[in-house]
Amino acid sequence: CVALGLTVLLVTLAAPFCRLLQAPEEAFDPTTQYVRICSAGTLFIVAFNVIGSVFRGLGDSKMPLITVAIACVVNIFGDLLLVAVFHLGAAGAALATVFAQAISVVLSLFVIARRKLPFTFRKEQLRFDRPLTAGILRLGVPIALQDVLVGVSFLVILAIVNSLGLLQSAGMGIAEKVCGALNEAISGGSFAVSEKTGSMRGGYLLTADRTTINNTVEALVTEAKTAFTATERFKNIRIAVGRSMPS
Repeated sequence: CVALGLTVLLVTLAAPFCRLLQAPEEAFDPTTQYVRICSAGTLFIVAFNVIGSVFRGLGDSKMPLITVAIACVVNIFGDLLLVAVFHLGAAGAALATVFAQAISVVLSLFVIARRKLPFTFRKEQLRFDRPLTAGILRLGVPIALQDVLVGVSFLVILAIVNSLGLLQSAGMGIAEKVCGALNEAISGGSFAVSEKTGSMRGGYLLTADRTTINNTVEALVTEAKTAFTATERFKNIRIAVGRSMPS
């Protein structure tokens, strides 16, 4: 229901949203098309994250990686086909993204339907459970709010940069993609910590396996240092390139 609501909201308000973010006039129409088409795939994003959480809860972090890798390949070839061959521009890139997301969901459902699960799952179990929903919301709302606050702060920065012009907006987009890729390593480690801690807590093994948590935290610190160093180097490159560009 939440995914469907967000889909309708984002598709309907794509143009006002882009106007609020001060998208450059030269790129306003393609930006609106991209946002509207990608927003239509919100349901696939939510579905993949839910199914991926099930895989990770079962101790399998490889299957989400495999499905994402396949989706990335589909996305790349879709971009080449729709943008380079059919010249659909931003709309083609958005369509390729949504199609790749749909492929990842279908593959995940196909695998999980044929996997022997440690619990029973039947159609009649698909019903609203108030205590279970309350527990999920109690854990999920603070996490969602944290991500929303971070996202809103980046949107404010994006709106400020967009007001400077098309070139600055494009540079900001490239930088965000690079920094986002670096942060994914840390996010993956945090998923591992949460899943491992949850499984140990469920099995009352929290005190018996503290070494695993300590080792994982040390690995996360190392990843954070690496990502920070790479980000600083990339920032220095951006500054050098910016200074070398003609004013």
